[in-house]
Amino acid sequence: MTQRSNPVPRVPPRPDEGSRPRRGKGLAWREVDGRVLLLSRGATELVRLNATGSFLWLRMDGRKTVRELAGELATAHQVDPDNVLDDVVSFLVALAEAGLASW
Repeated sequence: MTQRSNPVPRVPPRPDEGSRPRRGKGLAWREVDGRVLLLSRGATELVRLNATGSFLWLRMDGRKTVRELAGELATAHQVDPDNVLDDVVSFLVALAEAGLASW
């Protein structure tokens, strides 16, 4: 009997604090009234990020770490970075699952 290897996961493992998230290549997006609008892969769906998602999206350049993004978000909202870190990671995972980001 031949053993099958597991298929390669579509989404990278969960990012850690040192991961450097970046927007997906070749995506069409625009900032309108402080909110980011982007077309999903295959241009089948328009995605409108909320204010927090837009804040992070605009900073996801592949140079800043997850911890740095959380710090900037925390500073903007005057909260502790540890309080937003899990939410930032969850947002990044959701983007990656939709093919909109990687790290």
